[in-house]
Amino acid sequence: MKLRHAVYAAMATLALFGLSKPVSADTLPAYDITADIPASQIDKNNLSSIDLKLAPGQKEQVTFYIKNNTDSEMTLRMTGGTATTRENGKINYVTGSQNVTGNVPYKVGDTIDIQSSVTIPAKGQTSVQGTITMPDQSFVGQLVGGVSFVRTTTSNTASEIPVILQNDTTSVKPVLKVGKASLSDLSSNRVLGVVLRNKANTLVKDATVTTSVTDKNDKVVYEKDGKVDIAPQSSFTFDIKKNLKSIKVGTYKVHVTVASGDVKTTETRTMKVTAAQVAQLAGQQVSSADDWKNPANWWKLLIWPIVVFVVVFLARRYLLPKRRRKHNGPREDLKRKDD
Repeated sequence: MKLRHAVYAAMATLALFGLSKPVSADTLPAYDITADIPASQIDKNNLSSIDLKLAPGQKEQVTFYIKNNTDSEMTLRMTGGTATTRENGKINYVTGSQNVTGNVPYKVGDTIDIQSSVTIPAKGQTSVQGTITMPDQSFVGQLVGGVSFVRTTTSNTASEIPVILQNDTTSVKPVLKVGKASLSDLSSNRVLGVVLRNKANTLVKDATVTTSVTDKNDKVVYEKDGKVDIAPQSSFTFDIKKNLKSIKVGTYKVHVTVASGDVKTTETRTMKVTAAQVAQLAGQQVSSADDWKNPANWWKLLIWPIVVFVVVFLARRYLLPKRRRKHNGPREDLKRKDD
């Protein structure tokens, strides 16, 4: 049995599935990728990813078959990488090791050895062999990554074949955390979002997210629900409101619930919106005078009167008495007249 991956010239696809009905020449994929299912595949019926159970240090070879359906010679660039989570809550299975910031025990990209490119003749096909080497030390949970195939003539013709590695099939529950809520990218996408994290070595699929944003009067001003995927040991910003046009200065509460299976996390975060942020949303330059509109900065108004009072008090307390004592002494010119 083989994994089959069809890639169309107009889009990138992530699933490894066979076409169930005939296609016309106009919709024929630019190239097809199939892969032999390795003997160590955990679920032989899983045609969506390479999912291997390997012992520490064990190697497994995977052969990819690539068919060029076009009338021109085609070159594909191939790369192994580690999974991270995109800002839309989707998995990027092939992230370069230097861009993986999560605390993963090992990076899948470092375990995959595959040639960097291959050229397929017009209407022809070829095969490419890759080697996956398990880390020498055992680990608990899943290592998730993949292999990408990118057509060098265009950036939007690409595919990713997921690779999941395990030492054993013991289930690991996700550890879901809620991070900071904030406004970001105010000059373009204008996002009100909250950071979500998966701190376990397990791939989270179809987690449900429920959010609401309330103002100081507990009135709901924004809310959004959705489903997300989260790579192991990764985080991303869940967009509660995108293309935000306006929001009032003040303090807001962001209520978040994330659930995957029987794991559920509910958190509330505080988000402060400043006059500078409101002005930036409106495409305006904020002046220092506008900053006083933010209640969070009103404490500054109290500082200067206190400073002035302290300076005057100290001056009256220590400087003026000395000046009085000096002037209260006998004047020399009057002494000479009296004599």
